[in-house]
Amino acid sequence: MRKVTGRLSSRLRFFLAVTLLLLAASLRLFEFTTLPPGLSDAEITEVQIIETVRAGEISVFYDLGNEGREGLYHILQALVSAFAGNGPLGYRMLSVWVNLIALALVYAVGRRLYGSVGGLAAMALLTVSFYPILLSRQISQTVMFPFLVSVALLTLVTALPVYRRRRKSGDITTTTTALGFFLAVGLYIHPIGLLILLFSAVFIGYMIRSDQPMSRRRISYIAFAVLLMVILSMPYVISSVRTPRLGGVERLTGDELTITIDSVLAAVQGLVTEGDSNPINNLPGRPLLDPFSVGIIVIGLLTTVIGWRKPKNTLLIIALLILTPVFLFSSQAPNFANYAASLPLLALLFGTGLSAINTRAGRLGTPLIAVMILGILGFNLVALQEDLYTTWPQDDAVQTAYNGRIGALAQHVDLSSDDISTVICGWQPNTLPDRITDAQKLTLMLNRTNGDLRYVNCRNALIMTDGGEPQQIIVPDQAQLETANPYVQSWLAHGEWLSDENLPPSGVLLLDVEEDLADRVGLFTVEAATTLPPEINTTAESIFPPISLSNNLTFLGYAPPLQTTFTPGDVVNVVTYWRIQEGVVPTDLQLFTHILADPAASPPANTDTIHVDTRRLQSRDVFIHATQVPLPDSLPPGTYTVSIGAYQNTSDIRLDVLLDGEISGNRLFIYEITVEEPA
Repeated sequence: MRKVTGRLSSRLRFFLAVTLLLLAASLRLFEFTTLPPGLSDAEITEVQIIETVRAGEISVFYDLGNEGREGLYHILQALVSAFAGNGPLGYRMLSVWVNLIALALVYAVGRRLYGSVGGLAAMALLTVSFYPILLSRQISQTVMFPFLVSVALLTLVTALPVYRRRRKSGDITTTTTALGFFLAVGLYIHPIGLLILLFSAVFIGYMIRSDQPMSRRRISYIAFAVLLMVILSMPYVISSVRTPRLGGVERLTGDELTITIDSVLAAVQGLVTEGDSNPINNLPGRPLLDPFSVGIIVIGLLTTVIGWRKPKNTLLIIALLILTPVFLFSSQAPNFANYAASLPLLALLFGTGLSAINTRAGRLGTPLIAVMILGILGFNLVALQEDLYTTWPQDDAVQTAYNGRIGALAQHVDLSSDDISTVICGWQPNTLPDRITDAQKLTLMLNRTNGDLRYVNCRNALIMTDGGEPQQIIVPDQAQLETANPYVQSWLAHGEWLSDENLPPSGVLLLDVEEDLADRVGLFTVEAATTLPPEINTTAESIFPPISLSNNLTFLGYAPPLQTTFTPGDVVNVVTYWRIQEGVVPTDLQLFTHILADPAASPPANTDTIHVDTRRLQSRDVFIHATQVPLPDSLPPGTYTVSIGAYQNTSDIRLDVLLDGEISGNRLFIYEITVEEPA
């Protein structure tokens, strides 16, 4: 009777593998820039580190305050995004590439250890599973785990006599070099690299001590791989010794583990019944794998344990014993991020199980396995269409976790900023690293930043682009407009909210105030009386805007004060209008507002502020600027003058006032206020 091997021809095997890779690529690239709907706060932190790298600050570890973060992943991201661009498109590209390479590596390992059926089955499981696809779209070090584990497995089985080869192996220098290189690289990406190094070292030690024949030449190559790994990892070791709080060992051993029956049961249930509840990683509650696939994995596990003496099974068992505690004993089980390193192992167990079924099914094996794989593919594809591409992005928790409102606005800006001037609300100067604004989040989510964009704090300022011509105002945070200065709100009331099913409510305001602005500026030329400081000799009692300043800035006028009588401790609200002349203004521009009792003395009350990003201002832009000046509680009663002007923050050099091309001081007096004793 002819023995049934269940082998596939090389051409068919290649065709099926390529087909699975193409399917995997299409599933991972479908709605690539809009799914997830934005960036999570954790991803924004990663992007900030990437931008730090692009700014030239390279480090083994980055200090996030409460933990360290290895830097190699961010260096790779900086290199990729330098060519692919910023935003979700550029930052997610590396994740997709690494994920697809990991699939190919899993197939290569599975085919070598368990035959064509095992390799294709392992690859197929990861191709259509929910979490591996979602992981391929995340901006996180976690996306590197399956790749690192897979490349370690492949280099180990190729460098060591783990499986029977048809032909004698040639020079394995390249393989052992790759082994040492990637074991070292894993350390610079995440503490999981320490565990990958550990299971690799244990397996190498096992193979050396086992009865498997190993030539001195092969052992010398393995020694070379170890030496290469040690040399490449020295900067990591030195940095870990200098700053142990940031090092991987400290974080790996410092993580809270819960070695209890409950945690183990929760982790196992995460595979088949009740999955991760974190919307960043999962449709809350969805299991990691379907029950049928888990059943085949169990068969594969039993087959592996029974045949533990075979090196291919020993390798899998050692890797499982070292990596699975990461998710089995987690205090937050089930947490799918902790399963990421074990995904290749679970896939290989799946391939082992199907390979075992194929062997025992005799002549029925090939058609049976084909039906099983097609059934699993079809079931998961149908579930994906509903769960990943429809239900998950519409889930309220997902929208919140991924800043969906800001993400939708960023997508709108990407598509429209070439056609209409765009003003983004929420800008703040000198924002602390741990207090990123919604406007900054939106900027990080833009796939292109070369559009016609301005940034402004809409609470106290408003930019009217190109003299008030049509523009759109993007509002990431609705609350900002609710607390805006009344003068800003009065101008916003001229606009109309854009209604679109793809946009959040009150997210995009269309504003066209060219005529209204011209009328207002025209009134300033006869109503906004302004005087020069007394040190300037002039016969004119008052001058009227527009008044030019140096560095392409023009003072257009001021809003009539709502009140001119105050008591100590009150806040004086001063609203001024400014225009950019032909050219640019200093990027470090500041506006000052002084309350003066004596023009020659220091002001008892003053505020120096800027509420617009001056780097983005363009010729003919007009901006309203509202300044709140608190009066001291001890301010004596009397008459005070409000003085305004501009200066460069880095040099404290004031911009000159220019009348008929002549310098006429560096400040303007606009009106007087009275301070009275409180009643």
